[in-house]
Amino acid sequence: MNLANYKKYETPFPVGVKLPQIKIEKKYYDYVGCSENQSNFNFLRRLCHKGLVGRGIDKKDNVQKYYDRLKEELSVLEELGFIDYILLNWDILNYCKENGIPTGAGRGSAAGSLVLYVIGVTNIDPIQYDLFFERFVSKSRARKIEHNGETYLDGGLLADVDNDISYDRRAEVIEYINKKYKGRTCKILTLNTLSGKLCIKECGKIVDELSETQVNEISDSIPKKFGKVAKLDVAYEESETFKKYADQYPKSYDIAKKLEGLNKNTGVHPSGICISYYEVEDIMPLQKTNDDSLVSGYDMNDVASLSVKFDILGLRTLSVVHAVCKNIGINVDDIDVQHPSIYAALACLEQPQGLFQIEADTNFKVCKLIAPRSLEELSAVVAIARPGALDFKDRYADYVRTGDFQSIHPFFDDVLSYTGGIPLYQEQLMKMAVKVGFSLDESEQLRRIVGKKKIDQMAAWKDKITEKITEKNLDSEIGEILWKVAEDSANYSFNKSHSISYANLAAITVYLKFNYPQEFFLSLLKFARFEPDSLDEIRKISQELSFFDIQLLPPDLNKSDIDFKIEGKNIRYGLNCIKGVSDKSLEALLEFREESFSNKYEAFMAAKQSGLNIGCFSALIQAGLLDSFVTVDRCKLVLEAQTFNILSDREKRNIVELGSKYSFDILRCIH
Repeated sequence: MNLANYKKYETPFPVGVKLPQIKIEKKYYDYVGCSENQSNFNFLRRLCHKGLVGRGIDKKDNVQKYYDRLKEELSVLEELGFIDYILLNWDILNYCKENGIPTGAGRGSAAGSLVLYVIGVTNIDPIQYDLFFERFVSKSRARKIEHNGETYLDGGLLADVDNDISYDRRAEVIEYINKKYKGRTCKILTLNTLSGKLCIKECGKIVDELSETQVNEISDSIPKKFGKVAKLDVAYEESETFKKYADQYPKSYDIAKKLEGLNKNTGVHPSGICISYYEVEDIMPLQKTNDDSLVSGYDMNDVASLSVKFDILGLRTLSVVHAVCKNIGINVDDIDVQHPSIYAALACLEQPQGLFQIEADTNFKVCKLIAPRSLEELSAVVAIARPGALDFKDRYADYVRTGDFQSIHPFFDDVLSYTGGIPLYQEQLMKMAVKVGFSLDESEQLRRIVGKKKIDQMAAWKDKITEKITEKNLDSEIGEILWKVAEDSANYSFNKSHSISYANLAAITVYLKFNYPQEFFLSLLKFARFEPDSLDEIRKISQELSFFDIQLLPPDLNKSDIDFKIEGKNIRYGLNCIKGVSDKSLEALLEFREESFSNKYEAFMAAKQSGLNIGCFSALIQAGLLDSFVTVDRCKLVLEAQTFNILSDREKRNIVELGSKYSFDILRCIH
């Protein structure tokens, strides 16, 4: 942190988040038909109306509903000082679109904003799917600070726009941000803490000299609720087995409690970056990563109080999808996510590999059980396949099969009927609160306070519900049910804006896989090299190919390309996924492959001359690269190649001359 530079600023430290200056290029003013001296609000307003026409909304029967919603959202964004924040997001996503960088349909609560939809930041129509802007931006939750004539925002309450970017091109987006806001952006530090399970295990081994088996049994007795491991003091109250251990080994237990939650080590947030109005070195300590990138000395929460935090996630599925669409010559936005072929495939799904939000084991089981027939039902699969919500999988599956739902009260039937009577989404809780008389903004307050378990405010909200029920002359049971749903659903309800967005991408992967399987599997295989265990990923993919009458042909010296490729109705293995072969070796291999060989000795000589080292060449042999050229056991061929490699140049020439006499068996030749 450069302390000397504080003198440049009016206050010794920012009182909140000051948004970076937005520079809009002239061509965009021309595009929306306004002069450059217009305010950013007027520019955004015109951009929105341009987007309404571009998305064909002006031709909808309910177009007035869109205009009214847009007017209200823009008014709130202006009142809260969020206009530049929205334009900051638009600028980044617009850069992606202009440079052909695939982006997601949306993520998180941002998909609830019509403004973001019409300007192209998201691709989900919030009115069509009954999503709420208040879930994204709430007047009661946001706060701006006026100080010395400047506007600052409360970073902890700032609306959050998360962006999915094509995995293989995320670096380009980061580079664009770094160049545009040079010196004002950096990666974000993460603090990893000691978990109760780890503490109890280590303390048991060190303090009381227990065995690994014993401490594993003890840590396994710590209960989980809704997928979260209980803290040690809670485990003591709820688990008899754990309590027995704690009483038997009180010293280990006491030390573990003191260590629980302490910082363990630091890391770098996988997708978070910050953009500041100030130079980052002036407002926070910095450090360097191994690749010389700057990372904040503060964690995510502290960084958010000083600068704008962006979550830009490199999503591999986007890369796969857009590669398939490019190969078959279609636009991903033209894919109908309600296409019958999608739900016909999901009705009898047995091959989940590569299907976004479905391929993981738990999600696959939930999807098979529910067999979704529409995007709404696929969204429910995304929402249910999580700890807590999994308890409702059978109930929701019964509703999908029979159409019968369990009513919690007739007053709320219209809100909960499409999820089988389960308050599955946070937006449903908000709608229930609206139905008893609260505004959407107030309902978001209720969701947030109960969802975040703000004990000090919960009692007051329970009283507010009682008062509202009395004011509206409603049955007192309605208020009791609303409060119970609010309390219980905090542990399992999901953000519908997010689940619809991700269900949208899931549906696209299903469509491509079952309509264009060869191109889909080709893309999956090409991007397998980015997986932590690329060979295991290739193995999983290859196991499904036979169901689509496709073979994964082995690597071949004369037929394989650097990457996987289509060969007839099959797919040929790519050389860059052979273990032990580096990119530099692949360059040498290209030169090596240009030769034509009459025998394996000539292949050995050419490999040596092209700079292909013997270890790499051995890996290629073991992968079967020479199988079609030499009909010899691979292990023996590796031994021959390595033997040939250690011979002198004179010995190599003699071996080549004597080759035909000994059937080109180098071991017989030197014997």
